[in-house]
Amino acid sequence: MGYIGLSYVNYRLTGQDSAPPTPAANACVTPGPVIRHDRVVADIQRCLPDQREHALSTVLDAFVVDPLLRWVWPSDERYAACATVFFGALLDLRLAFGEVWVADGGDSVAMWNPPGGLYLTDPHSPEQRWAEVQQGFTAVERERWATYDDTLKVPEEAAPYWYLGVLATRRTRQGTGLGRAVLAPILAAADRSHLATYLETASDANLRFYGQLGFAPILEAEMPDGPLCWLLRRDPQDRLRSDPHELLRSDPQEAS
Repeated sequence: MGYIGLSYVNYRLTGQDSAPPTPAANACVTPGPVIRHDRVVADIQRCLPDQREHALSTVLDAFVVDPLLRWVWPSDERYAACATVFFGALLDLRLAFGEVWVADGGDSVAMWNPPGGLYLTDPHSPEQRWAEVQQGFTAVERERWATYDDTLKVPEEAAPYWYLGVLATRRTRQGTGLGRAVLAPILAAADRSHLATYLETASDANLRFYGQLGFAPILEAEMPDGPLCWLLRRDPQDRLRSDPHELLRSDPQEAS
């Protein structure tokens, strides 16, 4: 499983902004010069353990209106009961074994799977954690997640790639450039390494945002009695490889 890809930011540059192959929770970014954007200046860094709760609250806030999440959990009661455990598991897996970047301490969050998958010593642990999370789901909710994941998964023949599992920006800060900036470090790393990037979204408003960053839909599918969803791919960008700050210079419309 892709470990559910959902997508509903000036960034503080370091001497090396590529992502090293180490668990994000054990790494720290040394502060560097601030890159100014038309609308915001923000600190971008790997998420630290003491930022987890802020980051998780941002994800819960952003996805409360997401079409896919409300297809799975239509009622506010079920969203409140399940989303914290669900997103907490996604966040913890990537804090321990992937890459989690935050803007302004967690007002925007990007969760990534590195090329080749999570940095795992036990390749079965994500499946085990996902099974534990689903114990609190109804049969219908489990079926809907399985349908979404099977339909929107990255093609098996794809070459090594970065996978954006979750992008979320607190709703009070959407439209300020935080989402774009929190993506910049890994997109720049993908460009330098000549690697593609994939993500999934169930929001048509996000298609324009991601399109500005070089993503294009490669698959469109409608969930049964549910929303239209897309799998997007971004090929490495030459202009961004030579100047990653280009990510911050175009229209800062946010993904949610």
